[in-house]
This record gives sequence, structure tokens and C-alpha cells, in this order.
Amino acid sequence: MFVRSVLFIILVLCLTMYLSPTLTGVTFAAIIPVCIFAIVFSRKIRSLTRTMQDEKANMSSVAEESFSNVRTVKAFANELQECAKFAKGNEITLDVGLT
Repeated sequence: MFVRSVLFIILVLCLTMYLSPTLTGVTFAAIIPVCIFAIVFSRKIRSLTRTMQDEKANMSSVAEESFSNVRTVKAFANELQECAKFAKGNEITLDVGLT
């Protein structure tokens, strides 16, 4: 299957070079910047996704701590502080997602 695909690509390139070398050159000249842009963009997206996943993990840990220690939170009347911590983490995650 791979050999057939490679042979097909080579034959198509030879045919396009035979029919119109100028058009083939323009096509290759356009493909190179698009490939470079795709590589740079995918790296940027991967980095942003990793950062966003880290922030979501931080938010989950804050929520898990609050839920596991709900009696302690209620005993010291810290519900508003825990909600504020979660809201702050949520805003940070939103900011990362919007960038």
C-alpha cells in the first residue's frame, strides 16, 4: 500500500512537471509556507493545551480538597473562601483558554 502510494505521488509529480512546470513550482512554493505555519501553530496549540490542562488539574485539586474536608470547612465557616479559591482558579483557566 505504501509503495503504491509513493509511486502514485511520483507519477503525478512527473505528469504535472511535464504539463506545466511553472504551475508545479508555484504549488510547491505555496506548500512550504503552509507547512511551516502548520508546524509552528501546532506547537503553540500543544503548549496552550498543556497549560490549560495543568490549570484544570489545579482547579480539580482545590475542589477535591474542599469536598473531602467539607466538615472542617463548615466548622470554620470557610465556604466563601473556598468558593473564592475555586472562582480564582476558574478565571485563570478561562484566561489561558482565551489566549
